[in-house]
Amino acid sequence: MSEKIKKTNWVSTFKLIGKAKINDNSFKIDNVSDSGWCYNNLNLGVDCGEKYGNVSANLMGGYSTKNHGVIYVHGKKDDGTDDWDNSFTIDWDDRFDDEILDSIGDFCFIRIGLENTEGGNIYTQKFLSAYDAVAYVKEHLVNDMVINVQGNIRYSFYKDGVSLQRNINSIFLSKAEPENYKATFTQSVL
Repeated sequence: MSEKIKKTNWVSTFKLIGKAKINDNSFKIDNVSDSGWCYNNLNLGVDCGEKYGNVSANLMGGYSTKNHGVIYVHGKKDDGTDDWDNSFTIDWDDRFDDEILDSIGDFCFIRIGLENTEGGNIYTQKFLSAYDAVAYVKEHLVNDMVINVQGNIRYSFYKDGVSLQRNINSIFLSKAEPENYKATFTQSVL
């Protein structure tokens, strides 16, 4: 009798360190589809140096113009760690409500750090929606800015093949020198 293999603690992540490559197709802001979906999209290229070349990653999100809808999140345990079993929704219009945000687990947020404080530290913004994160990145990211981009890899089947998409969950300024630019991928395999 065969037993099913249970997936636990599997990872599929990426990390890109290098220069941001921004062009006319990098951002789509407030695009509205025929269905009434209003979205922002970032297709970010990162020059990871001679060894790794240019690698792209994406961030996209939006809302329905007909009924703004909800955002799916999970809560926090008493010790502050993410409570993956406590799933709930918040209204789209409440996505900036500090009292609600305090009850949401850290892994629900997209983190962006593209500004320095007066003390020289990186100022981090947290976003529940990729829609808001993309708009913020468009205002603050400059071509050739050295950044550290991290996220998850998703696979899907398309036309008898497997498609790979790198979905961003954080972008931060980096002080890495060109010899330390890199593109790394961590993937659990069976």
